[in-house]
Amino acid sequence: MACGFGILRVEVVEISLKGEGYHFRTITPNSHARILDRLSTRLAPEDPTERLRWFFGWNVGVGSSIAKNWLKSSTLKKMQSSSNKWKVERRSFKATQTFKSKIRFSTHGDLIWAHSSFPTTESDCIFFGPDTYRYFYFLQKVVDVYLSSCPSEEFKLIDIGAGSGAGGLFIAEEIRKKHATARTHVTLTDINPRALQFCRANAAVNYRGEKIDYQISDILKQVNESFDLILSNPPYMVDLEDSKSAASKEGQARMYRNGGGTLGIDLSLRIISEGAEKLKSGGLIALYTGIPILEMGIDPFLQAFTPLVSKGDMEVLKYEEIDPDVWGEELETRSYSNVERIAVMGLVLRKK
Repeated sequence: MACGFGILRVEVVEISLKGEGYHFRTITPNSHARILDRLSTRLAPEDPTERLRWFFGWNVGVGSSIAKNWLKSSTLKKMQSSSNKWKVERRSFKATQTFKSKIRFSTHGDLIWAHSSFPTTESDCIFFGPDTYRYFYFLQKVVDVYLSSCPSEEFKLIDIGAGSGAGGLFIAEEIRKKHATARTHVTLTDINPRALQFCRANAAVNYRGEKIDYQISDILKQVNESFDLILSNPPYMVDLEDSKSAASKEGQARMYRNGGGTLGIDLSLRIISEGAEKLKSGGLIALYTGIPILEMGIDPFLQAFTPLVSKGDMEVLKYEEIDPDVWGEELETRSYSNVERIAVMGLVLRKK
């Protein structure tokens, strides 16, 4: 699919949605599919706000007569002036046309995030879901515990594999609220060009800091600066031919999901190794990632990152289990045949 949409157009839609009281919490793909099945038997809602949730949250496709009525609203009118390739998908089934938004919007507090439509089966999709919300809570703890004192006058942070930009933009806002005098410089990186387009759109609405940069980079290979804080919520699944995902069945591992290696932990290990070289003295790495806990309760990530911490002249401040069991359906696949569970872990490292 071709990339490219007007950043201003997405920004305008986000601002308009916020003004109309739009709120939507994104759930897991399996739960989302169940809700879509339920909604398919119901009449379209009359409430204007609920219509927005149907269209932009649940990503329901609606018939042409309903779409014609809904597109009269101030928010949906703005989408008509944008590229249909990104904003509204029109499908023809015999004599019936269905309209579906090709961008979804989720919220957290007073922040709003644009991301890919449902289902996220394309290889370069931008994912947002329960992992993102858990990531927010992890980052909130990083700010409250490890950044309780005022950061340096110019505090430089980088979000690796930023996706929608949610992590970097969220923690920058939390630092701004806690330390009003701190000047935060944010860098959002991703190997996926499509991701940086979403980052720009989301930053236009959610970022209130002084400086922000966007950079295509494979982890930190193309980054030459050093940072006070390196954060990441990298892909951590094995997204191979036996995965439950539709994309994998088509022979394409999804960038936002495939963590690399036989256990999906390679990207996380690279972030620690390469991050150590880009971290200022006293700086932090805050890593939120999923770990396959092997039979007999063995944690292969702990075994692998321990020597990297020593080699990088760092110390472990926190390594904790955030959620003991996610993506349980993957345990049925060959890639996870010796895995007891997939746990979400939070790791905080400090450069000596």
